[in-house]
Amino acid sequence: MYDLLYRKKRKTNTKELLVTLIFFFSSLVLFQIPFHSMTFFMVFEIIFVIYMFMKRKKLYRVSSWINLIFIEMIISAGFSFVGPLPLSYRKTAVYMTVLVLPMYFVIMYLQKLTKENINWVCIIKRAIRAMCMVQVTYCCIQFVAYRFGIDLNQLIFVDLLHVMEKASTTKLSPTGFAWHPAVLAPMLMLSYFLLNKPIWRILTIFVAFVCNNATSLIGMMLCLSSSLFDMVFIQKRFKRKTLLIIFGIVFVGVIVGIYTGFLNEAIQKLVTIYGRITGSVPDDSAVGHKRYYTALPFVIKNSSFTQILFGYGAGCSGFPIDVLYAQYTDLSNWSVECDFMNILYSWGITGFILYYGMLVSIMVKGWKIDKKYTYLVMIITLQGITYNVQFEWMQLIMMCFYFCTRRGINFFALGEKVKEKSINVACNRRSYSMVFNNHSCNGRISYKRS
Repeated sequence: MYDLLYRKKRKTNTKELLVTLIFFFSSLVLFQIPFHSMTFFMVFEIIFVIYMFMKRKKLYRVSSWINLIFIEMIISAGFSFVGPLPLSYRKTAVYMTVLVLPMYFVIMYLQKLTKENINWVCIIKRAIRAMCMVQVTYCCIQFVAYRFGIDLNQLIFVDLLHVMEKASTTKLSPTGFAWHPAVLAPMLMLSYFLLNKPIWRILTIFVAFVCNNATSLIGMMLCLSSSLFDMVFIQKRFKRKTLLIIFGIVFVGVIVGIYTGFLNEAIQKLVTIYGRITGSVPDDSAVGHKRYYTALPFVIKNSSFTQILFGYGAGCSGFPIDVLYAQYTDLSNWSVECDFMNILYSWGITGFILYYGMLVSIMVKGWKIDKKYTYLVMIITLQGITYNVQFEWMQLIMMCFYFCTRRGINFFALGEKVKEKSINVACNRRSYSMVFNNHSCNGRISYKRS
């Protein structure tokens, strides 16, 4: 136990650096090989797998459920060659599957490393936290720059570095180090639950409101609702002092919002989102997203048995919609823009059950470990109703959550400083009191007979 929770200060080794870089660049999709879709996240995944195999010269056992998910991906890509899919879609199914396969070996080695030393979970967490801080900070800087008519992504990645043709959307709203604000949607949820200091919470909420993305805004409203629910009904510590603090923050926020005009914009966005959901406000995008769901019976009718079970292949979920409605016919291939239907059409019923079964497992097991598991995964899952948020890097984080919950590891509390407390443990049929002076990977543990 001591070896698992205590680690002397030393220089960061190559493995730690590679793992840190994988998760740090996870949502920073603008950092990629020039004029190529391979991001730094994928590059460091491949380097890490090669390095680990050269060092260890063997493979390890992976959780059976994760095994099944990746086996299903491969089967789905194989069945894309059976049926009416054009050659462009077949190539996409194979290409997208090949790009995801390094993740399998990353998970394999991460599972092994975390079993050897729980400090690896802390390394993963610190990298994700650093990624969230950089993204949130940069979004705030972007917001200010846009007020002066400066598109930082265009200036840095296109005009100066010349690594891509287009680095931001035309909405003139913060997108962070990502081309589309939808990439921020799951990142902001991670930021809300992992960055506990009030200043980071406030900045995260601010970015969710100004990034001009309904998925991010809906997710943030769910985050705030889950925090309120947890405080009132679960922890039951909604004291007068807490109420006054919340009231003070809201009051100051309203005053600043009125002065800057931000409050009016936020209210207008909420009204627009409500209108798009209810259908009272005409919106082509909302109509298109609803059609992904209503088309399901017709897609099933026009699909073969293997396509119903295993899907059309990764990146090919748009093909059955294209056949039915001639949508995006100018594209050689495209994906449905919402997680539920994208995964169902891409990986079929089997892949849908396997992937969302994993998410449900995290929510159920995580509730007993730390309710943040349940709130975070549930909110990101609900975001997937309206848009795609289960990107490759998000799937990697979800799989890390999966093996953490299976082993009873509290990802959110690990590495956090808490008040000294005693935990009763059984050791050799005798009762001991384990005192955590600092609940962190580098914390000190002292034992005393009770």
